[in-house]
Amino acid sequence: MTTTSRFVGLDEDFVLDTVDADLQVTGTIVTEQHIPQSFLDRVAAKRNWQDAQSFSALTKGDDIEKIHLARIPVAVVNKWSREGFDLFQALHDPNGAALILAKLRSEDLTAFQTTSRTF
Repeated sequence: MTTTSRFVGLDEDFVLDTVDADLQVTGTIVTEQHIPQSFLDRVAAKRNWQDAQSFSALTKGDDIEKIHLARIPVAVVNKWSREGFDLFQALHDPNGAALILAKLRSEDLTAFQTTSRTF
């Protein structure tokens, strides 16, 4: 039996930095998401399975089973969005696979990749 893991939602906290005389506050929003080891294990299993398949087996005929690139947690997607990288826009870019995988590699987030292939 497979155990499903559910992410606990994003935890967001406001860390107060300063309050001035006009009661204007500055601070930092800190976002955190717990990612269970079982999630990372399933990503690794998917990566190992896909890497063992031939490219033609994964993209057969008109009924294409697309290669699964990654399982990226919401906290990472939100961080990228704040930095100006729109994951959903990248999905529609002809070079989107390469952009997404390069972004994961550049931030040492390869544990979320479900393929070792490069595009």
